[in-house]
Amino acid sequence: MASIGWQGYRIAAWVLTAALAVAVLLALAQGKVTAAVLLALACAASVGFVLWARDKAAPLFLFLFVLGLGANAAGYAWHFFKTVGPYDELVHGFTIFAITLALGIAVFRRVAPTFRDHPALFVVAVASFGIAVGALWEVAEWLLDLIPGLTILNGYTDTITDLIMDAIGASLAALLSLAVLDVRPRPPRDAPPRR
Repeated sequence: MASIGWQGYRIAAWVLTAALAVAVLLALAQGKVTAAVLLALACAASVGFVLWARDKAAPLFLFLFVLGLGANAAGYAWHFFKTVGPYDELVHGFTIFAITLALGIAVFRRVAPTFRDHPALFVVAVASFGIAVGALWEVAEWLLDLIPGLTILNGYTDTITDLIMDAIGASLAALLSLAVLDVRPRPPRDAPPRR
């Protein structure tokens, strides 16, 4: 298996970004202006993130982030959230996992050493970051729901289920971040050396 730093993931992120640009044209050809706008926003966010995080996040995390953006944009553009089984729940969990992993590591990388004696607090901090992003995502969905012809919300049960999936995705990303950033307690200074 390729390491998280394999540059092929960066290329795959750009390929997915190009696919988003093609999807914008496809949506326009189908006369779906709202879908085209959503796809264009996802494409712009993808370009912006890949450029911003190129030195801050591992290529695998860039790829996962763009994959999450693409899955969301496709869901909104072609109504997969309502027509494809548990698409909504799976995409919510995966997207917040990818965002928390990519942005969480980029944001928490510098402070990770201060958590060495408190790895559980590190997990809580990173997971809380991801859960907050998920809550903001729900607010964004509510705002998108105000756009004529774009019905996203399906009541409180849908919102709560999304938040639960967001929490699961954020927590998994936080645990993985713990390993990636190597946040583990240091042995006491007076401890004998390991053999």
